[in-house]
Amino acid sequence: MKFRSVLLAALILGCFSCAPSASETLLSADEETDGLWSYDTICAETYEAEIAGERSYTISFWIRPENNYPDTCIWSLSNGEETITLTGSGFSSETFSGLTLSDSDGNWIVADGGITVSTDRWNYLAYVVKGKKTAIFLNGEEAASGTFHGSLSDAVLSFGKNDQGLEPMEGKLSDLRIRPKAVSAEVIRQEYESAYASVLLDTISIPDAAHLERDLWFVDTEIEGYPLTWKVEENDVLDDRGIRKDTETGGDAVVHASIRTEQSQAEKIFQIHVDGNDPRTLLEQDAASLDADIEGVLFSKTVLPKQEKNGSTISYSMVSGHAEFSGSELVKTSDQEKENVVFEAKLTREDLSMSRTYSAVLLDEAYGYVMSYFNGNLGSEKGSLALSRDGLSWNKVRGVTIDTDLGSGRVRDPDLARTKDGNFVLAATEGADNPSIYLFFSKDLITFSQPELVLVSVMDDGIGTDGKRAWAPEVIYDNEADLYYVYYSDPHDDMGKIYRVTSRDLHTFSYPKVLLDTGYPVIDLTIFPMNGAYWMIYKDERPGALTIYPGYSGSLEEGFLKVLDWKYLIHERPVEGPAVFQDLQTGEYHILVDQYSDHTFLAGRFRDLSYDSEIDWSDTEQLSLPEEDVRHGSVIPITEQEFHALEGVS
Repeated sequence: MKFRSVLLAALILGCFSCAPSASETLLSADEETDGLWSYDTICAETYEAEIAGERSYTISFWIRPENNYPDTCIWSLSNGEETITLTGSGFSSETFSGLTLSDSDGNWIVADGGITVSTDRWNYLAYVVKGKKTAIFLNGEEAASGTFHGSLSDAVLSFGKNDQGLEPMEGKLSDLRIRPKAVSAEVIRQEYESAYASVLLDTISIPDAAHLERDLWFVDTEIEGYPLTWKVEENDVLDDRGIRKDTETGGDAVVHASIRTEQSQAEKIFQIHVDGNDPRTLLEQDAASLDADIEGVLFSKTVLPKQEKNGSTISYSMVSGHAEFSGSELVKTSDQEKENVVFEAKLTREDLSMSRTYSAVLLDEAYGYVMSYFNGNLGSEKGSLALSRDGLSWNKVRGVTIDTDLGSGRVRDPDLARTKDGNFVLAATEGADNPSIYLFFSKDLITFSQPELVLVSVMDDGIGTDGKRAWAPEVIYDNEADLYYVYYSDPHDDMGKIYRVTSRDLHTFSYPKVLLDTGYPVIDLTIFPMNGAYWMIYKDERPGALTIYPGYSGSLEEGFLKVLDWKYLIHERPVEGPAVFQDLQTGEYHILVDQYSDHTFLAGRFRDLSYDSEIDWSDTEQLSLPEEDVRHGSVIPITEQEFHALEGVS
């Protein structure tokens, strides 16, 4: 849809006072609402409003972006010959600038690095022109100003859309106003403060509100220094603290969150459905658990789950491909190295049943393991590989070195994973303080492609990143969603969350989102499917900790909300860089951690990481590393053919 400014005639005639204030708002009649805000969705064709070439005017609006890459276009003002463009930020020489205003003649007004719109929250932007004096305001404060030719004759204002080939900003837009005067800084500040409570409250969400299985633990807290309070309406499923009541049937609850600032107050209402323990719900939960258990690349003779956590039994049958089931064991019946298979899983509970269909690449039987790691030569780090049959005794693959001249050339924290076609991808940190990561690809682990250098970390206060680093990236494939998750840490200023980007092909990626937020700095997350869920182990970076903790989630899309950071996994510290892999014989899980102060690894094993389980670290005595200096990496299983091919270059 397109909008022509009602102020056009008044602007052309210079009769500013004749236009009523109501005409300043350029929102559509069919705008959506989320309970706090009415908005339109930004896209490359959404808004166009003509602006005549007057000397003074103000464009103001609220925006809730979903992306803010460097050089992402917020809006452009163009008459076909000249163009003024506002972008979220710039990026050069590994450094981000802030909001950037530019024109066709090469003039610039640039805000300092870090002064830009934040994703996942509302931002108030105002562009004020008074003669040649131009200023940009962000959230009530002047972000940048200067002498600029800020007005164009017969210009059209477009959001996202631009003729420079820039990435359009995506997200939500609200209360777009074009005013035929230069609005004062004080008025702009008041306009922001009058909505500040709604801005803060909008940052609160309950990700799994429609199918709640966990306790919420409502706690009165603060957001940016302002008290947040909760109120739970009388119901049968949640108490006043957000703790689930003991109920078989489940039900609904209404929860109010409210906040008050000096100039504004707001309330947000959540409709929550708490899952019960009825047979249908338990069956659906087990089907979701099975989704986590079935990976996109499987080995012949893999034993799939016969039963999920709620007791649903599972039977399997082939749909297509040269393979067969012996009970729940999937066996490849062809000589093909990689066999594409489709099979059906039928889950049954009492008199209820449901089916799931899965596609996978089926390889030969798993034979041994390959480890990726890097050396500690500061400034010239390279990736290496090692082989093992038992996960404890390792031999270096001397004919393979993973290095590059691209970027810094420093390959750190190499993580190996299978792509969905059964080949390999290796993700690695690029040096130390860089926002990009390396992605190497290989069909045989002997020859690796020149890497792609992928920018994943951006400057975005909304998600808590400063865009200066992307440490220890790892890749996991969600078979049910047909989606790769690439996750990494960006620690800075006593902060540190785990972030993720997603991809269908490992070449184009989504904008980063938070995957894990513990409230304290964390790094070195590793994820592995186990017992119908996605489990993780991460490092707590706080000086008094420097240890590892577990957590779990039923969905990678949901992120990790369940952290067991009271559960000590190891007494030795400091440790980091956990690597987890399953034993090919016993089904137990091995864990390796980097005890970097002693330049060695510790080795343990476990059956699960539930509340009463422990890790047995006695394997450390039998651990034999491939060389003296081995640092943070990963371990994955490989076939006999792949194993012997790597032995041949050792």
